[in-house]
Amino acid sequence: MDVDDELATTAESSVRDALAAAGVEPSEVWAAVGGGLTGRVGHVETALLRRLFGADAVTRVDVHDRIGDTAGASTAFQLAALLATARRTPEAHGRPAVITSVDRDGSVACAVVRLLGEARERGEHAHGEP
Repeated sequence: MDVDDELATTAESSVRDALAAAGVEPSEVWAAVGGGLTGRVGHVETALLRRLFGADAVTRVDVHDRIGDTAGASTAFQLAALLATARRTPEAHGRPAVITSVDRDGSVACAVVRLLGEARERGEHAHGEP
């Protein structure tokens, strides 16, 4: 099996498993934030995210062009950029997003998060109860 094919298959399986566990369909995903690696591995990851979620979802959150390669810390920056972008984008509120990380050693990870609406006032609970 070609290494690119194996990586693509593993990454897709990880993403689909995470979506299934979260009860989310690919068409519901507002943003998909990849790990931002350059080269073959990054290309495989980006191609997968574009195929599953479309170009708009993949380009909604700009993180790696701004900060570059942050190695092991990249997922924290991916999440921070996702939350900052969603906070100022009303159509993101309540929608799911996907964060992936693929490294050159073959490790693959995926998280599905649901983006909450505007920040609540201090002391207010999710259902408006004090």
